Amino acid sequence: MSTPPAGQQPLAGFAGPQPAGTGQPAAADGQPPAGIAPPAGIAPPEDVAAPPAAGPVPQAPGTGPGAAVDPAASGPVTETSLIGRFVAILTPVFAVAAGWLAGVVAKAVPGAHLDQAELVSFMVAASASAIAAAWKWLQGWQQHEQLVADGKARPVKPGR
Repeated sequence: MSTPPAGQQPLAGFAGPQPAGTGQPAAADGQPPAGIAPPAGIAPPEDVAAPPAAGPVPQAPGTGPGAAVDPAASGPVTETSLIGRFVAILTPVFAVAAGWLAGVVAKAVPGAHLDQAELVSFMVAASASAIAAAWKWLQGWQQHEQLVADGKARPVKPGR
């Protein structure tokens, strides 16, 4: 067990600070119990708030239980649609599928005689096109999310 600072005495079963010489714990607000002066050199706080008054609390007009809810007053509206995540996750799958489909089409088209290097470059071009399209779509989606956050556009699927 540690030694209490100068001017404080330990109290059995209580580890918090005690006013010097009282054997009583300090109040929850840091003030000594009623009737006990603070230690010398420590001024009591001046900005202690008064306890709230008992009774009904007056409400502003239009804020009662039946009032309409203003979406702007309840915080920012956010986009909760998962389509952006699906596009990001499935882009590699579609890029591979585009390359494979380009290879199948290049072999199936009559009169198109592509050697191995030309076929691979055609497949890479198809895959790069799929990736570029997804990238462009994701950039537009991020712009949409920014506009929703700024309150200039409506979300596809609103969330709080």
